[in-house]
Amino acid sequence: GLANNFLKRFQELGGEAELVAYAPDQPDYSSEVAVLSQKVSSMGADAVLLIAFETDGYNILSHASEDPVLSSIRWLSSEGIYGSPGLLTGDLATFVTKVGLKGARPLPLEKTPLTVKFEAEYFNRTGTKAPSYTHYVYDSVYLAALSILFAGKYDGEAVKNALPVIASKYFGVTGHTLLNDAGDKMYQDYFIWNIQKTDGEYSYTDIGIWRAASDTIEWYESGA
Repeated sequence: GLANNFLKRFQELGGEAELVAYAPDQPDYSSEVAVLSQKVSSMGADAVLLIAFETDGYNILSHASEDPVLSSIRWLSSEGIYGSPGLLTGDLATFVTKVGLKGARPLPLEKTPLTVKFEAEYFNRTGTKAPSYTHYVYDSVYLAALSILFAGKYDGEAVKNALPVIASKYFGVTGHTLLNDAGDKMYQDYFIWNIQKTDGEYSYTDIGIWRAASDTIEWYESGA
């Protein structure tokens, strides 16, 4: 769905792109990356958007780092690989910084004391920064539990009807959770991140924000 919507929007803006699909959860993607390399060469493409979760994305990027064609263009990513420690070490860290890998991850609408407390507690317990969807999983569990209590019974239809009511009044670690008619959050901004090397250490770094309401990007000083 994300790939198809990107393709549609990119073409509306005058860009040219093609989809190269792959089956998820495979042990190795060397052949798929070879196909991608050939496609990039034949199109004369100057960038790849990788839509993948951590395990698949790590495997794909590992093979891409050994391909001269794919090592000479820009890379973009969905939020699925954000936080992967594998991208911060060795040759792969060198590769993602060389190709200027940029990605997106959901931005809580408001950086509240509750958000800060949650992120600090997550780091204390795991030793890592909270991955992209951790905040949303946390709030989703609370929304589900509160909806069950509000409905007064553990019934799918009753809980579904209760959920929008609860979501319209709930304020969690992701901020307000008001839903639209499709059942998604009414508004959602995104951090833009890359991987930077500072004092010999690689880290995920937020470099800007995409604002949903205005469809614009606000770059930080280290961003664009």
